[in-house]
Amino acid sequence: MSTTLEKITKLLRYFTPSRSKFQFTQLTSSAHQRCHSTGKSGWYDGELTGKFTAAHYSNLAVMRYDNNGTWCLRVIYQSTDNIIHILCRDGEKAWYSGSTFPAGFQGTSIACSYVAGGTYKRFVYYQKPDTTFVEYISPNFSDWSVGK
Repeated sequence: MSTTLEKITKLLRYFTPSRSKFQFTQLTSSAHQRCHSTGKSGWYDGELTGKFTAAHYSNLAVMRYDNNGTWCLRVIYQSTDNIIHILCRDGEKAWYSGSTFPAGFQGTSIACSYVAGGTYKRFVYYQKPDTTFVEYISPNFSDWSVGK
């Protein structure tokens, strides 16, 4: 059975555009990213180190998509108040805090998806405190709304 660390490592490795950067996040009280890239000597702290604090029970989801030629990366996590957050990076720009969603069940699984095509859609799924599941949709990169 894979550990959370192994799952995160696989997700971030897959979704890193250059694929030469190896990343992982260790969930304690804050995220820690270590990188190893072609052209740099040894391991070094990544840009996500210290950027956000996730609850020690938080799961993570990662989404990568292309928006008019700019790759976009989203890391979705749960904070200690159980609010669901999105941390964003667009191309080579700096990481920034994105949307937040209402509180989830403590330790909820988090899933996300991106569907390209006529209407581009982003999806986020998690379990609410009453244990029902909720879907949020962002069509054509517009504001998030509850799915049907």
